[in-house]
Amino acid sequence: KKNLLYLSLVTLTFSSCYRPLYRAESVYDPMLSKQGEVAANASVLVAGVYNFPSFDLNAGFSPVQNLGIKASWRNRGFNNTGSFDNDDYMRKMRGSTFEGGIGYYDRFGTNGLVSVYGNFAVGFNKDHSYYTSNNQTRDRIDSRFRSFSLQPAVGMSRKNVSLMGGVRLGLYQFYDITAYEMHYTQAHYNSISNNLFPIIEPYFNFEAGSSNIRFNFQAGFAVAPGGPDMDDNFFTPKVSVGITARFGK
Repeated sequence: KKNLLYLSLVTLTFSSCYRPLYRAESVYDPMLSKQGEVAANASVLVAGVYNFPSFDLNAGFSPVQNLGIKASWRNRGFNNTGSFDNDDYMRKMRGSTFEGGIGYYDRFGTNGLVSVYGNFAVGFNKDHSYYTSNNQTRDRIDSRFRSFSLQPAVGMSRKNVSLMGGVRLGLYQFYDITAYEMHYTQAHYNSISNNLFPIIEPYFNFEAGSSNIRFNFQAGFAVAPGGPDMDDNFFTPKVSVGITARFGK
């Protein structure tokens, strides 16, 4: 618990001095293994730079054998206060992502499970700070994004426990970027708007509990080589916890 608290404090400290376009998110793996199976998950990203916390709702369904469909809604935000030149300011971060995916899964051996999903996501992030004395904007960045990703994974699935290791390989496109008094100028953001940026997100997902209700834990990290923020934030560790309801297994 102390280590998690320390990581959370470091997260908030880093996020107070920079406002990136890319915000690391959890990776939803429904771990479907048979026809008719339904999974519903609620989780919280408790550690992830610039994205603390994120409240996520996820669902997966297998309408026919070997076919999986999944959807995720992720909502993030926090408020923070600070002081600059003896003037207090308030910072508000908000963002949301919707992701849908369809893919193939199959069993091998006694408990083995392999899957690959194709995902498409859209979302936005807003990051504003203003002086509390006169409500004057201190700085601001708003952006939207869309992404396509492939998500291969392999692991095992049993009646009361499942674990998967995989990676989400995404291409992100940021657009409608507006900035005010930021580290980089509006011209800089215009130059990267609508370009494609690779984002690589390995993850490890673990579930355990009863046949229908399980505890869920995910750990991983995100790598954003070459941007899109042009700072040192190319490596972001992530941890999320949640509850999964699973039926038809």
